[in-house]
Amino acid sequence: MRAVLLLYCLGFLACSPSSWSEKKSFSNGIWAYGDSLVLSPQIEDTSVLHNTWLEITVDETYPYRNLYIHEAIRTPSDSVFNHIQEFELMKEDGTWLQKPGLLSGGKVTFRLPILSGFKFKETGNWQVSCKEYMRTDSLEGVHQVKWTLE
Repeated sequence: MRAVLLLYCLGFLACSPSSWSEKKSFSNGIWAYGDSLVLSPQIEDTSVLHNTWLEITVDETYPYRNLYIHEAIRTPSDSVFNHIQEFELMKEDGTWLQKPGLLSGGKVTFRLPILSGFKFKETGNWQVSCKEYMRTDSLEGVHQVKWTLE
């Protein structure tokens, strides 16, 4: 009987989401300013530490050395917290900080940490969004964006 109960509990925990993610592909290679990635986690345990990551795939037409990301977090009680972060993607001479993959057709994928080791302060339904925050409305050379909350 204990073995059955243990298996049931392990199965229940395995089905509980430990991470959420949203992925968008852009066939035209353009990430528009208003095109946000939105996650809506249901938080039940406020003692867990969380991290957010952005994976972005760009090509040689990407026009900047850096990338600014805007993250907005809306609490269940409707407070909003904004966070803006800059990431360097290229060296000053215009070469990538990371080498393109052999099978990627000249594209480079970066995995960028947004927030590390934070706790949700209240239980309930949260809304967390992420968008590009650059000088132009449309960011060229971006083929895919995946945003993860762990």
